[in-house]
Amino acid sequence: MKIFLVCFTVFIAVLEIYWIVRCMEYARCAYQKKQVPFVASDRTLRRAVVREIASRYPNAKNICEIGSGYGGMARAIARRTGANVVALENMPFTYFVARVADFFTFARRVKTIKCDAFEFLGEYDGVFDVAVAYMGPGINDKLKPYMDKFRVLILLDVSLTDGGADYVVDLKHGFTRYGPLKYPHKLFIYENKK
Repeated sequence: MKIFLVCFTVFIAVLEIYWIVRCMEYARCAYQKKQVPFVASDRTLRRAVVREIASRYPNAKNICEIGSGYGGMARAIARRTGANVVALENMPFTYFVARVADFFTFARRVKTIKCDAFEFLGEYDGVFDVAVAYMGPGINDKLKPYMDKFRVLILLDVSLTDGGADYVVDLKHGFTRYGPLKYPHKLFIYENKK
């Protein structure tokens, strides 16, 4: 009985620490960095993105996830498509959780990098076959100067403000909430014609 109580107490303490740190990071993200706080992708979005990449771009081998959070999307893409995925995350605790999850799930094809995605893209020499971004209203438009860094850009739930997506996939189920607004689950796919 004592072992159970000790284990339960440790579990509750770890859970409380996790929530405190997550709330602090959320506040830092929203108020200090003035960006949309991390929103985890759900299974519906992950499956839809993997399905689109596998069916439309089966030869994609170099994929980037911008704003990867805990890395669930990056791991799903790597596992289902066999591609190498670079996952970019700038929040320290979220990055730490993603690295731990990568380790315990043997995500060998995923390279999680703690960095500002826009600085990384500005310095990156190559071109990604596909980039996936789940960053939210206003922030997605910051990707416009870097469109030449991807052959294909898939935005989740929120399009660029000027529209222009080559394909829109309406998942007809689920939504993401940014503040008081709900954005239905959709994939906005932009192909670089150059």
